[in-house]
Amino acid sequence: MPEVKPPERRVSFREKLVWTGVILLLYLIMANIPLYGVPRGQGYDYLYFLRLIFASSRGTLMELGIGPIVTAGLIMQLLAGSKLIDVDFSNPEDRALFTGAQKVLAVIMTMFEAAVLVLAKTYGDLSSYQATLVFLQLTIAGIILILMDETLQKGWGLGSGISLFIAANVAGQILWLSLNPNISPYDYLGSGVLVALVQVLTFQYWPVASMFFYVLGSYPTVERFSEKAITAATEAATYMYYYMIFNPNTGIYYVLFRPHGQPNVVGLIGTLIIFLIVVYIQSVRVEIPLQYARFRGFRGRYPIKFLYVSVIPVILVHAISANILLISQALWSNYGYVSVAQLIPLLSTYLPDINWSGLSSLANMGWNFNPIVNLIGQYAPSTTNLNQLTPIGGIAYYFSTPYGLENVFRDPGRALIYLLIFSSLCAVLSYIWIDVSGMNAKDVAKQLIMAGMQVPGFRRSPKVIEKILERYIPPVTVLGGFTVGLLAAFADFLGTLGTGTGVLLTVGIIYNYYELIAKERLATISPALRGLLGLE
Repeated sequence: MPEVKPPERRVSFREKLVWTGVILLLYLIMANIPLYGVPRGQGYDYLYFLRLIFASSRGTLMELGIGPIVTAGLIMQLLAGSKLIDVDFSNPEDRALFTGAQKVLAVIMTMFEAAVLVLAKTYGDLSSYQATLVFLQLTIAGIILILMDETLQKGWGLGSGISLFIAANVAGQILWLSLNPNISPYDYLGSGVLVALVQVLTFQYWPVASMFFYVLGSYPTVERFSEKAITAATEAATYMYYYMIFNPNTGIYYVLFRPHGQPNVVGLIGTLIIFLIVVYIQSVRVEIPLQYARFRGFRGRYPIKFLYVSVIPVILVHAISANILLISQALWSNYGYVSVAQLIPLLSTYLPDINWSGLSSLANMGWNFNPIVNLIGQYAPSTTNLNQLTPIGGIAYYFSTPYGLENVFRDPGRALIYLLIFSSLCAVLSYIWIDVSGMNAKDVAKQLIMAGMQVPGFRRSPKVIEKILERYIPPVTVLGGFTVGLLAAFADFLGTLGTGTGVLLTVGIIYNYYELIAKERLATISPALRGLLGLE
């Protein structure tokens, strides 16, 4: 098993920055190298709903992203938290054994997920040679990613690879959705929201030009520049011009609520609002006064943040819903599904006088006739990407977010059910997580006693401290989990750039990096404080 050795000397802050930058650059390069031997435009994008939290990129070496690392980490954490495996994290040998086992499990998960993707025909029908080639590429890329994460975790860089890759992936999406200069096929404005906003602000009559090109584009290619098409487009543009004489701000209103799932100004404003709310909530906390038992003059505080388990519940709920969508998509497209592509040969056999070649453009569409599969989830190809399935019914429909105000107003009942499911699950999983991760009142009380602390005015006993902590930790955890779930869901309803979960994760990660960099800089100035800052 390849391994990254921990540094045998103290790594300077500047050197850590360089290593972190190199690792980030390698990740971005791998996320843009397409898999060799994969035909384009075939198969379905089963991992679409997981890409955000797994920092993965469709059809590239980063197809699996950090999925195997996260899955292996969760499994090992649950095994340790539920006492199915006995680990003493204060013992270096136990800790090393636990980390090694987690790494082996991550490699196994990489191979397993690569095999599942190939067998589920994610890239269409591959020959044995192609399938082997894709499997090897995904496995090797996954192992390299594990080593990159290990490099940062062992002290060569800052933070963890998982956080860094998620933040880079979401930040890249937000930048692309803001500044994408490509022309949108729906309104012929720039696809990026800031580009479109600048266009309508600098040229008031953009909607007139957009209307002209939209009508022209609605004609088949061979008729697009015919007199009939140009006349119709000119008439539509003229009507829009007269409309704008009485409503000069039409362009600005349009960019505010841009339809068809395109990034719009409401989503951009929502992103900024969520960013500020999360930064504020990160500073909300309850502080329990403490003092050293041996040195009565030394006092401190134990902070219980409102987001006590950070955004972990959002990640867990998102992972659960994404897996439901992943499994239901695989069932939908493999059991009982009849596509138009399968019907064309049958129709040609029984009705040979009719030319059915016109249906070839609908080859990816079809329907599933299995009632159980339909109950779990029903799908249709997305209007923007035929290789991506969108839930339209079944249980899976209520586990997928109605992204953007357009989808919320189209089916408010679904939005309400999704909001209740998502927020409630966040609250429940927050409560469970403090038990399995050693963050409950009992475990924290033990840690404080072992650190030589006690609450002023109370007897120095784990039971006493546990009782005091019990007043705050469970209610704060549940309330914080429910609130973070509401925030993520509302952020999705507003159509925030990079999705609500992505913004929450990125803000949390950036805040943690801010604290880490501040500690590193302080430790650089005063090396004696390294132990006190938790950097040893």
